[in-house]
Amino acid sequence: MLNTSDAPRPQRGIMGIILAFVPWILYWSLPAPWGLTGGLAGSALLLARQVGRGKPKLMDGVTLAFFVAAGIMSCGLHSPWFARWEGVLVFAVLAAMALVSLAVRAPFTLQYAREDWPQEFWHEPLFVRTNVHITLAWALAFLYGAGAAAFNTLNPPGIYAPLLTHAGTALGLAFTIIWPAYYPRRTIGRMLRKKERRRPRWPNPDLASWQQIRQIKADENDPPGPGRDSPIPLSLVYKVHPEDRFDVIVIGAGIGGLTAAARLANRGLRVCVLEKHHRPGGYCTSFVRKGYTFDGGVESISGCGPNGPVRLLLEELGLESRIEFRHHGHRLITPDGVIDIPSSYVEFTNLLIDLAPAEEEGIRTLMGELHAAYYQVYQDTPRTGGVPRPPATVDEMLRYPLDHPDFYRAMGYTWGDYLRRRVQDEHIIRILGLLTAYLGDRGLDTPAARMIPLMGYYVDGGVYPVGGSQRLADVLVEAIQEREGEVRLNSPVARILLAEDRAAGVRLEDGSELLAPVVISNADPQQTFLRLVGTGHLPADYVARVKRLRPSPSAFVLYMALERPSGLPERVFVLRDRPLPRDTFGIGSFLLVSNASLDPGMVPPNCGDLTMITLTRLTAEHLNCMARSDYLAFKEQLASIMLDYVEEVAPRIRRHIVHVEAATPRTFYRYTWNSQGCIYGLEPEAGPEGPVWLDRKTPIPGLWLVGASVEPGPGIEGVVISGTYCADEIYAGC
Repeated sequence: MLNTSDAPRPQRGIMGIILAFVPWILYWSLPAPWGLTGGLAGSALLLARQVGRGKPKLMDGVTLAFFVAAGIMSCGLHSPWFARWEGVLVFAVLAAMALVSLAVRAPFTLQYAREDWPQEFWHEPLFVRTNVHITLAWALAFLYGAGAAAFNTLNPPGIYAPLLTHAGTALGLAFTIIWPAYYPRRTIGRMLRKKERRRPRWPNPDLASWQQIRQIKADENDPPGPGRDSPIPLSLVYKVHPEDRFDVIVIGAGIGGLTAAARLANRGLRVCVLEKHHRPGGYCTSFVRKGYTFDGGVESISGCGPNGPVRLLLEELGLESRIEFRHHGHRLITPDGVIDIPSSYVEFTNLLIDLAPAEEEGIRTLMGELHAAYYQVYQDTPRTGGVPRPPATVDEMLRYPLDHPDFYRAMGYTWGDYLRRRVQDEHIIRILGLLTAYLGDRGLDTPAARMIPLMGYYVDGGVYPVGGSQRLADVLVEAIQEREGEVRLNSPVARILLAEDRAAGVRLEDGSELLAPVVISNADPQQTFLRLVGTGHLPADYVARVKRLRPSPSAFVLYMALERPSGLPERVFVLRDRPLPRDTFGIGSFLLVSNASLDPGMVPPNCGDLTMITLTRLTAEHLNCMARSDYLAFKEQLASIMLDYVEEVAPRIRRHIVHVEAATPRTFYRYTWNSQGCIYGLEPEAGPEGPVWLDRKTPIPGLWLVGASVEPGPGIEGVVISGTYCADEIYAGC
């Protein structure tokens, strides 16, 4: 049983236990033979009622069985032995029931607790453990009652004998009421405090004081009062021109870093974003070849629906009118056939039913649950800072399954296991698994909780920015610059400066230094700590953990400029059961992207574009070992084989290509510094309760992480959430 003060609800479970004692109360309080008759009739009616509701209880069955046996022994056999020891037998039977239920790991009080709480709680360890304690308390209470009854049987009973005999029962009932209100809250509170203690405990700097300090000129040897408590030593402050002193420095102009920077600039902080590339955006960039615009990596954006984090970010910054999103379609090509995914969620559901009519009930149930879970993810965002947030207090933890039941149910499953709860048809499962490619190469082993937000592609539709994915990065840059922030391109960072063991700024590769008491790294964490900070400044166990992290997949990408439209839908997922015979790269499945139909301005008139993307575990390190001539030959062979795959979908496309260009893990590493050219960040470690991400708050005071390698993970929507979390922890503003 569980109880929480901010979720008042009828205590059917406790009332059920009280009702379960009614036959016993009748048995104990009425004179013979009416006590036995009342107990038998009461237990029969109680059990019949529970059976009628489809919820028979163990205690009610044991009670009825006892009274039937008692009737036989008393009225049928007239047993003197039973007449003498019946008081002991009552409690002995109930104690045995409680102990046996514990032995088979099905505490009898669970049946009553489930009356009060939804199914999402029933298998929670804390829920079960609470009921183990309550059942054990009842077992002890019944054993005490048996002992007291035996004492009264063997000795002349005193005036208080009935009270003493039933004192255990009264204490058991009191424990049943009090313990669920106390124990879960205490346990969750301890868990939250333990989680918080595992985080670095350094405080944020006093940014209001620093804003006075950073304006000190080099010849001001007697700074104002607050300067004496500067988060950066004044001797270092004097060496840097005031124009190069900031409140926050962000390393890397990926969307996570730009989100944190824009939110902090919007709250009045002076922010500087440093990017090694000549364009902002990280993988959310576009480039032009012969008048054709292609994207570096992002081909679709989630989180743009009602209450979506990307939409709410743009609204908060006043940018929603500067960027236009257009919906794109999905086609799925599998060995079983070709499917065009409808734009309507209802039509999509009906399509799945047409493909597997024998599973209609399961499909409708599943799609209803997914629809509800998707909206539950975002239902709180207007009041939680524009992003979904995990519960952070005891009350929030207790309420979360009640307020988000369908999403909470999904949290314990992989995507494949979640789907197979309702549907067994493998074709349907393949269709619903196609979007796992947006999160990595784990396929159906992807956690279901990470897949639920992607249901927005079916509920609200997938969207793409007019002008290319670069447009999203550009409008965030505009927001930063309009709020007196800076975004410096072609500015690779060589070192994160530390002073008195805390972050103090950065040194660029040209030798110049910028100061800030807060540094946010949107760079790869292995690059951040092993290259920019140095292992000597970090705890040994933290260094070991960072080194253990496995890069996510990289990709092979083929960009094709066409002299005519591609003739394909905007997004085509191709799932193959085997690679082509001459494929030495293990390509198999891939995605085709065509944006010209969404935005004709991205290509010359009457022309088209096509991009093929396939994931790979080949690393940039492997390719970096190649001589230049070998690497160019590798890319040429790769492009040829990828074109073979494209022509399986778009026959004779080669004759219409005016420009073709391939990208490999080496390409992605060159432009992003991501470990091994990975495109989804570093993968989290596996923990007993799910993925364990690096904390955005690092062991270095003042140094923070954002991006795909920290919670909640990769994807544009994911890194927007990451940047928002970070900005809110640094400076919530007014």
